Amino acid sequence: MPRLVNADALRDAFTNGNDENTVFDIIDIISEIDAAPTVDAVLVVRCVDCRHVVTRETPRLVCGLDYEFVEPEHYCARGADMRERSDVV
Repeated sequence: MPRLVNADALRDAFTNGNDENTVFDIIDIISEIDAAPTVDAVLVVRCVDCRHVVTRETPRLVCGLDYEFVEPEHYCARGADMRERSDVV
């Protein structure tokens, strides 16, 4: 899994808060990236990509776990990516 970093903090580390053009050595750049703070985030599966959705024929989707309408961009902790199934291309 990729390490997600705070791009704003990384930019500030390079620019010291100003947008002046500055030249950096590649070793300095790699060191700053390695030291960049990570973001507390998890990857989610949107309902539109979830294998638990039982119908996709309406503007809203129907979740097969609780049979409720869900919006395509909604997500939950039980989401499972349908692209990981061997029978889905």
